[in-house]
Amino acid sequence: MKILYLRTISKKYDYRSISGILSLRKHYSNEVISNVCLRAISYNAYSYKIVKKICEKGIIDLPIGTNTSYINQNKTYVSRDLNEYNKLINLGELKNE
Repeated sequence: MKILYLRTISKKYDYRSISGILSLRKHYSNEVISNVCLRAISYNAYSYKIVKKICEKGIIDLPIGTNTSYINQNKTYVSRDLNEYNKLINLGELKNE
């Protein structure tokens, strides 16, 4: 299971958290707990409380967030290149605050 990996990453030996996570096997399968631990690692959260909340909320199968950009890269008639703003600032049309 990922619990040992969780412990290695956090450099902590919090046996209460580990035993709490292991006790979740009463309600969830080992596969679910492993996936939840992977999600917790992606959040840099290593506590039993977080792992339990992820299980309870059922967000196990949601994709783990990545560092994707939400900036639209497609050019449209209303978009401007960022260099145009620098030109406007240099001309004094916009104030650089």
